[in-house]
Amino acid sequence: VFSDAPFEFSLGRPLWYCGQLLIKYHMAFDEFFEDEDRVQAMIDRLNDLSAKAGDGCVVIYTHPCRLLIRQWPDNFAKGKNTPRSRWREPPRRDDKEIEALKKDFEVFISHIASRKDIQVMTYADLREMYREGPLWLAPNQVTGIAQVTSNEVNYQLVGNTSLSPAEIFWVMADALTILTEKGVLTRSIPVLHPLGPTSASPGNGAFNASLDDLLGAARKCRDRILSGGFVPSSVEVGSSLAGPGSCLRAFSKAVTVLSSGHRPGEVQVPADEAPRMVQTEAFIELSFKGTWSILPPDFEGQRVAEMARLQAWTAKPAVRQDGSNPRS
Repeated sequence: VFSDAPFEFSLGRPLWYCGQLLIKYHMAFDEFFEDEDRVQAMIDRLNDLSAKAGDGCVVIYTHPCRLLIRQWPDNFAKGKNTPRSRWREPPRRDDKEIEALKKDFEVFISHIASRKDIQVMTYADLREMYREGPLWLAPNQVTGIAQVTSNEVNYQLVGNTSLSPAEIFWVMADALTILTEKGVLTRSIPVLHPLGPTSASPGNGAFNASLDDLLGAARKCRDRILSGGFVPSSVEVGSSLAGPGSCLRAFSKAVTVLSSGHRPGEVQVPADEAPRMVQTEAFIELSFKGTWSILPPDFEGQRVAEMARLQAWTAKPAVRQDGSNPRS
């Protein structure tokens, strides 16, 4: 579980990303230290968040040092790495103020514990609530997924779980390998969990390719995922180079067509596209500039942000094991 994550699916709803269950921080005790009526202010904020999150999870946090200190020292501010001999101590709270804070937060925690509409849980509980076990897709499930994915690069819900674009990419590549060898989908397909591409795709436009070239590309992609553990950044389809978004949609269309008994000599490989998730606000606006006081002022982390966007291939909503569907 990755808390204080840069992404979550919606308020209080976790997101699977790179094999981790991501959820944000939602409410900090620190925000209320200076409020005169901080207990009521915290209860009001909790009520507002709970109403918006519904049956999602609200993460309440604090840094334990903040109970004792009034502000952080600037020993490591703006990229500094001050030698230990020159570290400055932070201004401390007096004992009376610390006891008052502890008393008020005890009242707040007791309020939470007394409520029937709130379930208190640990991160281990959260992980169990959204856990995913091994998943095998029957041939009819594969063709159903293929029909949708031939039109868009996006996650899909399958029962009490969801599939990321990277997982679907693997499923389609494996399905086409089976169809090449057997002519029909003869077995269920295990869902593997590859990472996304590690570099930008060529961003190709649409082109036509022979079916044999597409099937050969699918086998290569299957083998590369098995050996490397990630979706390839580009794929040779005959004499052309295609991005993973192009291949996923083309593979999905081929699975649909071949499963229906048709075998066209030529197929269209559509223009490349990124997963829908990367078009959401959190991914578009991802930047490290000005986000943390210890980072140098000019640090933007562009390469880190770009890799994070590439790994949107692994992003999918977490689905509760009680059958609750995520809200977009």
